[in-house]
Amino acid sequence: LGCKMEIKEYLKSLGINYISLADLVGIVGQDSYWQKGVIIYKDQKAAGVKKNSSAERSGLRAGDIIISIDDLELNKDNDLTEIVQNHLVGETVSLVISRQGEEKEVRVTLGEIK
Repeated sequence: LGCKMEIKEYLKSLGINYISLADLVGIVGQDSYWQKGVIIYKDQKAAGVKKNSSAERSGLRAGDIIISIDDLELNKDNDLTEIVQNHLVGETVSLVISRQGEEKEVRVTLGEIK
C-alpha cells in the first residue's frame, strides 16, 4: 500500500518588523543590558506592527522592546524568529515587553504568514 501524506509547514508570525538590540548595539563579547531583546520598528517600507496581525490584536506598538518570550530572554543566543518557529500557529505565547521604560506582560496568539 502506497500512502502518501503531505504535511504543511506554516511559517508562524507575530506580525512585526524588528531588529535585535544585539545587532543594533554591536558590542562584541559583552553581556550588556542593551543587547537583550528586540525593538519593534517601522521604516518607509513597512509598519512596525502589521495591520490585522496577532501583534496588533495584542496591543503591541512600534517602539516596544520585546525582552523575552515564554521566559526565554532574547539575546544573541535566543533569536525571536527561531523561537516563534518552534511553536504552532494558534498557540499563545507570553511576551515581556518594555514600553516607555515600564515592563509588562503581553499574551499573543501566533498567526501564519500569508
